[in-house]
Amino acid sequence: MSQDAERPPRSTSIAVGFVVLVAVAFVILRKPKPVSPVVPPSAGSVASFNGSGPNSAAADQLASAMAELEKLPIAEGPPLAKIQAALEGAGNADKGFKLSDGRDPPPLPSDAPRAIRIGLVLVRYQGAQLAPQEAPAREQALVRAQTLSALAKTDFAAAVKAGDFGSSLDVGRVERGLIEPGTQYVLFTMQPGAVSEVLDTPRGFWIVRRIR
Repeated sequence: MSQDAERPPRSTSIAVGFVVLVAVAFVILRKPKPVSPVVPPSAGSVASFNGSGPNSAAADQLASAMAELEKLPIAEGPPLAKIQAALEGAGNADKGFKLSDGRDPPPLPSDAPRAIRIGLVLVRYQGAQLAPQEAPAREQALVRAQTLSALAKTDFAAAVKAGDFGSSLDVGRVERGLIEPGTQYVLFTMQPGAVSEVLDTPRGFWIVRRIR
C-alpha cells in the first residue's frame, strides 16, 4: 500500500481539527463560574473579565482556538463560518458590571434572596456572545428590545414568543454570583412579578420577569 493511500484526505484532517477546536471553545464558554459573595465591581474585576486577571488563561485559550479556526478555509462549508461568527462575541464581557446610569451597583440588601427564578426575553445583536451571523447591529436590536420591553409589561408571554431563541417564560433558578454584578443587582432587588427595563448583557439585551 502506498504512503498516499495511508494518509487521510485533507478534508478529513480539517474536519477533525475543526471539531477539536470547537470542543475547546465550547468547554471554555460553558465552564461554570464559581458562586461567590457579590461585591461592587472594580477596575480589577473588569480587567479579569477581559483577560488580564485570573481568567486570562481561559481567554488566551479561546483566542488561540479562534486563531486556529480562522486559518481553516471557509470554503470547507457554511457551518464553519457560522461558528466563527458566533464565537467572535465570546470575549464581549464588559456589559452588565454597572447599572444603566453608569454607577457601580451597591451591595445587595441583607434581605435579598440567595437565588431567584426568572423568565427571559432575549434580543441578540452583532458582537454579543454566541450571536448568530445574521444578528442585527446593536442599535437596531435596541429599538426592537425597547418595543418588546413595552409589550412585556402587559403580555410577557407574547414578548417571549417574539424574542430570539433562548427566550423563555421560565429559564429556571439563578443563584447569586452567576451573572454580572450590575445585572444581578437589578434582578435580585426586583419584586416577584415585576418586569425589568432593557438590560445590556454580554449575551445580548435582556428583558426579565422575576417569577419568585
